[in-house]
Amino acid sequence: MEIDDIRLEEVAHEVHHFTVSFVLPDKSLGQDFVSGSGTLVSAGDKVGILTAKHVADLFTGESKQPVALVIAKSPHRFILQSESFRCIDYLGGLGPTEESGPDISFLQLLSPESIETIKARKSVYRLDGKSYSQFPQFESNSFRWFVAGALDEFADRKQVAGYPNDILQSTVPSLLTIFESLESKGTFDILKLKALAGELGYPGDYGGISGGGVWFSIFRIDPDRGIESLTADPPFLAGVEYCQGDRVDEAGCRTLICHGPSSIYDYVGKIIAAA
Repeated sequence: MEIDDIRLEEVAHEVHHFTVSFVLPDKSLGQDFVSGSGTLVSAGDKVGILTAKHVADLFTGESKQPVALVIAKSPHRFILQSESFRCIDYLGGLGPTEESGPDISFLQLLSPESIETIKARKSVYRLDGKSYSQFPQFESNSFRWFVAGALDEFADRKQVAGYPNDILQSTVPSLLTIFESLESKGTFDILKLKALAGELGYPGDYGGISGGGVWFSIFRIDPDRGIESLTADPPFLAGVEYCQGDRVDEAGCRTLICHGPSSIYDYVGKIIAAA
């Protein structure tokens, strides 16, 4: 394996530790489905899941109901009861194909027992004290961009003793993407990435990844030592994915539409800490 691939796998593995997916029942089909993804974060004394608002709307507000979290690779069912979290919304109701945004929510975990169970298997990314202003232009070739979340296309149902229904086990990959653009939208910003669709192990459809985190790592190399000196910075949470483009372009890529770093660090993170 090339050293570049090794570093990519290392970053993807680290990102996986912060990522969860949501599973809800589809009563019409009599089976579960992947309803979205999220990133475990903290700000101030709050711990919870950063996700897209249209994902949170599936099990909060008028649709209030328990939701299952995927927090481990082995088949399991970890249920968050509706009274064990609260949804902090910022942005009003928007559908999953609303490209202009904003579309972001924070699910604060209220149960100490749930938090400890999750922390035993996952990591929590701290928003406090972080700033993206220290980084050079995002277009730099040294940046490697990832989007992390569950993919309904890759979900697998397994029979587990003691459960009447199959357990939906959703893999949570961290997929390498290409930076396209970053645009300010007042308080929020819109980040666009390009991702392969239906080739080289990438999904044709990115359904289920909504609410998942966007991350980057800066790859550094000592020109005097060459490729063997390649290192990767710890991944930096830079956005929340909430919409995929309707079509695949001539290069075989879809556009993934996300909120960017300003949305997280200049606005949402501060509100979470103060809530």
